[in-house]
Amino acid sequence: MASNPNITDQMLEGLMATADRIHGSVAGKQMNLWSQKTGDDQRAEEAMNLRTAVLSALAAESAAEMLVRLAREYPGELRVVAIGPLSNLAQALELDPSLPCLVESVTVMGGAALAPGNITPVAEANIWHDPEAAALVLPADWDVTLVPLDVTMASVLEEPHRQELLASAEPVPRALGEMLGYYFRFYEGIYGRPCSAMHDPLAAALAVGAVKPALAPVVRAAVDTSSGLGRGQTVCDMRGLYAGYPPVSGARCRVVLSLEEDFAPHLVETLLSSSPRCPS
Repeated sequence: MASNPNITDQMLEGLMATADRIHGSVAGKQMNLWSQKTGDDQRAEEAMNLRTAVLSALAAESAAEMLVRLAREYPGELRVVAIGPLSNLAQALELDPSLPCLVESVTVMGGAALAPGNITPVAEANIWHDPEAAALVLPADWDVTLVPLDVTMASVLEEPHRQELLASAEPVPRALGEMLGYYFRFYEGIYGRPCSAMHDPLAAALAVGAVKPALAPVVRAAVDTSSGLGRGQTVCDMRGLYAGYPPVSGARCRVVLSLEEDFAPHLVETLLSSSPRCPS
């Protein structure tokens, strides 16, 4: 990758960055889900072996190739929910420029329209990690629902919600409650109390219509791919704010700014009512 003259050190820094300080170790969480919550080290090992087997099977096909294949197999049916950097989605577009005609919808958790960034003063982490990819995805020939920090940072899971998960009789909600403790401690430095934003779950819920936006203007959007202070910024044209966001010719990006109702109760209820049991 470093041999590609189009890839700069700054781009590599974004692509290779991880978020363990925010989310913790993924491998550790997977093991704890089985060994700590079921008390069964053998089940923990089996779960990790299964994970390894699945990853090996997927290695023969890249994420972009899989997306293109599935879009062709199920035209008009796929709902794409991007909850990380848009690298795979951009690669899929390059593999098949007709992809926008093949998917039902695209929802992106990322960006900041009127809110500040979370990795730089103006950039949100998912976009900043690969702004070149985002600059390809947002203006592509499809309608994109952008779920930015404006709405995800205002949608907060509080400590009483976590306690509901910890009090569940099922092991999976309890494990999630334990994991959220790490996440809450990170956000305590941002909100001043133990809680967390609900970035990815909110994007998924909006994608399937489980929650509805109260304000979601359709605007033009672009991404700063420069090497300056604005790198990774999602530049949404919000100048219609003062006129109630009138229709804009050619605009394709629906930017969710607020919700009809609080998302946290819905998320907790969903996790408690539909939680799968750990295999016996």
